[in-house]
Amino acid sequence: MTFFNRLLGVGGSTGTLTLNGSLTLQHGSTTAISVNKTTSVANSKAVGLTSVTAAGSLVVNATGNALAAGDAIPVFVSTGTYGGNFASVTPSTPGAGLSWDTSTIGSDGTLRVISNGPATNPTNIVWSASGNNLTLSWPADHQGWTLQAQTNSLTGTWFTVPGSSATNQMIIPIDRANLDVFYRMILNP
Repeated sequence: MTFFNRLLGVGGSTGTLTLNGSLTLQHGSTTAISVNKTTSVANSKAVGLTSVTAAGSLVVNATGNALAAGDAIPVFVSTGTYGGNFASVTPSTPGAGLSWDTSTIGSDGTLRVISNGPATNPTNIVWSASGNNLTLSWPADHQGWTLQAQTNSLTGTWFTVPGSSATNQMIIPIDRANLDVFYRMILNP
């Protein structure tokens, strides 16, 4: 396995290893790949196998820009049949708020990066006012929640503050015609 790992790019290179036949990784083995992300993801990979059965651990040596949700890392390419899966991936996460998705290793040979989604626990909104602007903010791990507002009473209809689910801070012009404005955060299902 050490020979296979070195050919797959331990040490930073993102080469391609062409193999013929079948590859069965053993439980307890370690497979390492290098990933370099600039504008796109480049990684070391094995190609040309008739079949592959993944097992053991996968070590991802990532360099360049941070990985992001939606990144796909093809580990085994142009393989006839896929099977198995890695028992673990190191590092344990590809970054803050992200997870490894190994569910397609056994079907297409690809390791994917997915978002963990926003925190689900309720949180407070922090506010400050300066000049004619109101700044509302909430923890970064709650990005994805939606800020809603309602004016002049709590019996009216709540409306979504546009763009609020893509950030954790909104700067809102103060409209002095509104006697009362209420804000709340909701987590969209």
